[in-house]
Amino acid sequence: MQVHKDRLLMVGIKAYPVDIMIVQVYMPTTASEEEEVDNLYEIIEEKLADIKGKDYTVVMGDWNA
Repeated sequence: MQVHKDRLLMVGIKAYPVDIMIVQVYMPTTASEEEEVDNLYEIIEEKLADIKGKDYTVVMGDWNA
């Protein structure tokens, strides 16, 4: 399990026939600084790039759209 502050949680599950990666995101609201939002998007992209291509990946959460 990986945690980034209180906004991002990643849980890896060993499964058959492929592993599963669950990514839970809680994005800042529109009242937050744009820099904070942009930084979190960058972190999410970096973390997703680290996931093996054969794993099933579920990205979910409160995106505050």
